[in-house]
Amino acid sequence: MSSFRGQSVTTDVSTITIRSSSTITTALYNEREARPFSGKRRVQGPSIETKPNYDEIHGPFGKELDSLFLQLFRSKMESITSITSPLPKDDYQGLMDVATQMSRQYSKEEVRMLSRKILQSLFPSWLPSAFRWMFAVPFPEFSARMNAYATFAVGQWLMGECQLINSKTDQGIEKTNHGVLVKRCRFLEESGCASVCVNACKLPTQDFFIQDMGLQLTMTPNYETFECEFKFGLSLDEAEEKMLLNTPCLGRCSMATAMSANPKQTDDTHTHSHKIPDDDTCHLMIEQ
Repeated sequence: MSSFRGQSVTTDVSTITIRSSSTITTALYNEREARPFSGKRRVQGPSIETKPNYDEIHGPFGKELDSLFLQLFRSKMESITSITSPLPKDDYQGLMDVATQMSRQYSKEEVRMLSRKILQSLFPSWLPSAFRWMFAVPFPEFSARMNAYATFAVGQWLMGECQLINSKTDQGIEKTNHGVLVKRCRFLEESGCASVCVNACKLPTQDFFIQDMGLQLTMTPNYETFECEFKFGLSLDEAEEKMLLNTPCLGRCSMATAMSANPKQTDDTHTHSHKIPDDDTCHLMIEQ
């Protein structure tokens, strides 16, 4: 298999064009087979003892605006998924309750679709396409820096402490402040699930920026440290995307623990009604 950013890639399944997360993952999932679960190995991640006090981490606009961002996002999330939490709207755990239940109730394709709709609902319907033609296409470098700063400024309530970083382009040229480093992702830590990270955050966010905003974005989570890098202006790499689909279950994943303890359990939820693998891969990553 050969891999080139932004070009056609030939596999034993099909020829795919690296343009968005969905075109890559569709072909990659077709290469996998669902198998029974053995529960051999998990990624432990960082120690829970070093977990930051996320409630004390705020973006440059301050605590009050971060709270408004949380409430707005939570409201859109509940409206689009038809899932609610009894916790207060400004309680981060309520958002995580909705995200986790979404991964239980819906297939991974539905989770990605719903998550992308949530992102779309945060903006006027005309804005993404207007941004594409007014900024992303004619001014790609400026657009990359703009969105990196916007992610840094308004995303810390969701992801934890962030900092602007340099990022390389497809041509290998390093650009100043084209990226964002999430030092320890709150969304990943609180969900404790690689599938929630990939299907409810990474893939739909990449698709939103690439397909709706017209701006290339590669997100690279690190499940050992819970860091995540946003690289604006960098096209997706098929080999790197495939590695994420082979991510072992996280050590603190409650959904995998329940399945391992009672693999024959069935109910109407997505988690329990689907097969899970024997090769250590996060069970919600597998095509059913």
